[in-house]
Amino acid sequence: MIDKPDRAVFLLYLPFFAIVFAVALYARLPADPAPYLWADESWRAYAILSTGDFPDFLRFMREDRHFPLFSEWLFGNIGLAIFGFDEFAFRIWPLIFSLLSIVGAGAFLIRCGTVSGALAAVFFISVGWGFIFYVREFKPYALDFALTAWSFFAAVYWADKPSAGRLALLAGTLLAASLFSIVFVFIYPAVLAYLLYRQRGLYRQREERFALALLLVPGCVFVAIYLLVYAGAATGPTREFWADYYLWPPENIPSILEAGVQSSMGYFGFAWPAVPICYVYCAIISWRRKDGVWLLLMTPLLFAAIASALQLYPLFGRPSFFLFGIGAMSVGYCFGHVLELVPVKFEGWWGRWGREAAGSVLGFGLILSYLVTGAAAEGIEKGRKWPSPHTEKVFSTLAEHYRPGDAVKFNAGVKYTFLLYRDRLFQDGNLSELADIPARKVLAREIMEADAPSLCRSLRLIADDIRDEKRVWFLTTYTWKAYKFYQRILPLLGDVETLLGEPRRGLFLLKPNQAAPALDCSRFEAKEGK
Repeated sequence: MIDKPDRAVFLLYLPFFAIVFAVALYARLPADPAPYLWADESWRAYAILSTGDFPDFLRFMREDRHFPLFSEWLFGNIGLAIFGFDEFAFRIWPLIFSLLSIVGAGAFLIRCGTVSGALAAVFFISVGWGFIFYVREFKPYALDFALTAWSFFAAVYWADKPSAGRLALLAGTLLAASLFSIVFVFIYPAVLAYLLYRQRGLYRQREERFALALLLVPGCVFVAIYLLVYAGAATGPTREFWADYYLWPPENIPSILEAGVQSSMGYFGFAWPAVPICYVYCAIISWRRKDGVWLLLMTPLLFAAIASALQLYPLFGRPSFFLFGIGAMSVGYCFGHVLELVPVKFEGWWGRWGREAAGSVLGFGLILSYLVTGAAAEGIEKGRKWPSPHTEKVFSTLAEHYRPGDAVKFNAGVKYTFLLYRDRLFQDGNLSELADIPARKVLAREIMEADAPSLCRSLRLIADDIRDEKRVWFLTTYTWKAYKFYQRILPLLGDVETLLGEPRRGLFLLKPNQAAPALDCSRFEAKEGK
């Protein structure tokens, strides 16, 4: 069973938690905000602004082949109502949910009986650059982890002392997860298995049957959303984009392991591919304590691996952000309870403060290693920079050289960045010319960070349309891969002039040659081993 920490121990650590939370807030407040939303955020914002109600928003997301999250439409509209059309209206939510995830992770681990471990985990989540970098944008990653942490806390909170109020908190948390996050399909089995483990007679007691039925309701809601929305939407591009992060076929496994190691280092700092070892020790300690916490921390990883093997969900890609949050909580749990493996006779030397005192030494030792290796400083620096998508310079240069009738080939979500800001910001100054670009001249987009063969095939699809144009603009403001590709492939289609020669601010003017042969993508496929 779970031993609640001594109140005096918690009060002793409270100032340290306050300092870590202040550092987390500081690290997530941008020092130099981007002048525009990033490409990945623009199509979300454009969808919200261009659709009147949720069914329209859902239809837009389905047609654009992205998972239509209800949370984006809801929170985006709330932000717009409060702040008006401003990037802060969208980016305030990742900040809020990121801070809530920190509080939720700390509350969960404290409830598991370890205060020093909670402090260590909260510190990693607060300053690890991966935990900062991937929650800055208007995306569901921060919300995913927040719902995970608070669902785990609510499960432990109710299992310790079942009551109507605690049950309402748990049911409400799971219901919110089922409405707002796809990771619900991974955390719900963990919560249910944990509760059945802790309350072994739950399904036998008459007064508890209603509770079990109530817990099943969020599951039914999510299944309906999953089948009606996700399964019919973003399957095509998602499968292609995340193809290397599926466990099947087996040749993907080396790349998955490499991505997992690199991501662990990015999330946790120096020498933290050891996180899987902490997973194992966490399971051992939890099993010895018979508290069932291992079910909460291990089951989501198991279900994510199964979903990856079935090619339903990528493993260790960005959509699996919540798994790294669970990893941080596993590390905290492991080190907070590490002395449980020490013989009981040593407890007499330390008294009631013994475990926490030794745990704090380990925890602060980890924090010190973070500071010495500079991982914390790196995380905070990357979090506050918020690199600009450089959209303004690209659009200004384009407006300066644009002629009526030119066609524009936007890279990835830059199309929606253009559409988003055209009617609001491009009516004055040197950007006014861009407001007159006909929609038919905005050509179809390609995959954002695809490999050269995919980019070649995408460009080949529109090559016939390009031949009839006198001048075609190509923009890259997001990825160097597309920039390098355009440098190599566009000269095969005609005369090319480079207006901006920086990878993340690439701007090419193509004068198509109608006699140019069809693109041959076989050489790119051969180099990629396809």
